[in-house]
Amino acid sequence: MKNKKGSVLVFSLFLMMISLIIGVSMMSTSVTARRSTLSSSKSVYSFQMANDGIEFAFFTIKEKKASLGLLNGKDIGVIFSGCGGSGEIIEPYPPSGSYNVTFYDNTSSQLSCSDKIEEVTIIKSIGTYRDVSRAVESTIDLSDPSI
Repeated sequence: MKNKKGSVLVFSLFLMMISLIIGVSMMSTSVTARRSTLSSSKSVYSFQMANDGIEFAFFTIKEKKASLGLLNGKDIGVIFSGCGGSGEIIEPYPPSGSYNVTFYDNTSSQLSCSDKIEEVTIIKSIGTYRDVSRAVESTIDLSDPSI
């Protein structure tokens, strides 16, 4: 009878150890899933910012075309007031992001703000959100009357 008294204690410790292992593994799985979700969320926000940059460029071109008529002969810097010297438009996007729009010609050479708008055939936008970047690139035909 005396040998059986300690067996309940050992059995209880064994059950507690199993419960602890299950709890720790569930917590670990939950933390990993949360990190994955946050990473995906940052990627989606970055892509949305890059897409916003492309939409901004198309909207600005269409708006200027409507107000100025033909854009031929106009500098990129005249069409895009926020154009930096290297031909980039960098827009902060609160709370922790931005997009960077650049223009390229038909040889994939980057254009500057002093280049003519009719040389633009490719618009590239890089969206950044909390150190995660995604890029979107689009072609454009400025001779298309729907633009």
